[in-house]
Amino acid sequence: MSHDLMLKEAKYQSAMQVFRGWLEQGIITQADYVKAEQLMREKYHPLLGTLFSDMALT
Repeated sequence: MSHDLMLKEAKYQSAMQVFRGWLEQGIITQADYVKAEQLMREKYHPLLGTLFSDMALT
């Protein structure tokens, strides 16, 4: 994996960690989380992150 791809993956994972925290705290809804995930996938094109994106959070 190139440095650029690793950097994009790290940024995606970091962003999603923030969104998961917000979801758990009730700051955003599940629908907001799904939309944020879609936007982050479009922005960062993660390779590894998409492997786990369909998994339930609970």
